[in-house]
Amino acid sequence: MALKTSASDNGAYPEFCYAASRHDEIFANFKRHPIYNAILEHVTGEMGKAYLEVALQNPALKLDAEKWKIILQNDSVGNPRTATYNFGNAQITCSPTTLRYVKVLSDIIALFDTDKIKTVAEIGVGYGGQCRILMNLLPLVEYNLVDLPEVISLAEKFLNTVGLSENPVKWGGGTVH
Repeated sequence: MALKTSASDNGAYPEFCYAASRHDEIFANFKRHPIYNAILEHVTGEMGKAYLEVALQNPALKLDAEKWKIILQNDSVGNPRTATYNFGNAQITCSPTTLRYVKVLSDIIALFDTDKIKTVAEIGVGYGGQCRILMNLLPLVEYNLVDLPEVISLAEKFLNTVGLSENPVKWGGGTVH
């Protein structure tokens, strides 16, 4: 018996990710599936609000309408559950998970000189949403995704669907047979 690598290496989750990567009818709603939600896309609306509030406290995070448009493209695939959030004179409707990714972006901007970051390695990539946001909003040269092969397959499909395939993304995690 093979050693489990993480909580997501439970059999059902990798199998679901692989099925979603291969079947458009599953991919269309993968962010709402209970198997997927046990691992990802389980951030509540209230948690999303808290992530947004913390992120927006960072004065270096400058999110204009064009950047929000880029961010919200994450929610154009997979039919995520969404909530509506008010901040200042603006309002957005998005997945709370997307706001978690915005909070991570805010943390990176607060902690690092992002002009000097050229390469990112993400271990445990889900569907690739964090990668897509960082590759579109930071001056990165390369992004390395490491996960179970079946999860990498889903992330690759997501990133190709939203048009990130032309950016230098490297896939790690083996091959699905």
